[in-house]
Amino acid sequence: TMEKYLSYGKFDNGNDIIDQRKFTKANYGYGLFYTEEKVKDKAYKIMLHHGGMYGSASSFYKMLDQDITVVQFSNQQISIPLFSILDKIKLSYWN
Repeated sequence: TMEKYLSYGKFDNGNDIIDQRKFTKANYGYGLFYTEEKVKDKAYKIMLHHGGMYGSASSFYKMLDQDITVVQFSNQQISIPLFSILDKIKLSYWN
């Protein structure tokens, strides 16, 4: 169910999964994070997942209230934030 999908995640030992950016419990289910980010005075619901290995990085972003999905592959070891990508390609997400 979507409720389970968006629930707070736990490790096998019962400890909470922590969002490293906010140091709070993370909405993490089935390998994807759920977050809300506020940009230009509007909150956006986003599903995301980052991954990579030495010398590369990848990111998957799905904006749940807009018809926007971004998949990023990079030869750098850092993922570019979603809104930086959208602003760079001048994609309107605020409508």
